[in-house]
Parts: sequence; structure tokens; C-alpha cells
Amino acid sequence: MPLTRDQMADVKLIKQTIEELLSDDKFLTLISNKIEQKLGIKESQQKMVELEKQIVDLRHAKNKLECDLEKFQ
Repeated sequence: MPLTRDQMADVKLIKQTIEELLSDDKFLTLISNKIEQKLGIKESQQKMVELEKQIVDLRHAKNKLECDLEKFQ
């Protein structure tokens, strides 16, 4: 079903608005910052997982050292 004149006018207006937004540096900066924020959250979560693994490794090392120390006493 073909678009009416009003619908075509709406499509043109939407297209023009999108083109204006994409040419606006402030808009692009805002979008870029939002994306970086989202990615930053993922990076922080990955760092937390790595730190938790390091904590587990340190606990294992501590337990091993304590066992070794008990053997020498």
C-alpha cells in the first residue's frame, strides 16, 4: 500500500531530523559518551572478576604457607 502525502512528508521530516542529528557534534559526543559508559561498566565487571580470582589465589597461597609453617614447627 503506497504512502499518503502526509506519510511521505513525515518520512522526509524524520530523514531530515536524523541527518541533522548525525551531523551535530554534540549529539554524537553524547551518544559516544553513553556507549563508553556502558562499556565501562563491562570493563569494571571484568576487573572485579579478575580481582576475585586473585583473592582466591592469594587465599590458596596463604593456606599453603600456613600448612608449610605448621610442618616446620
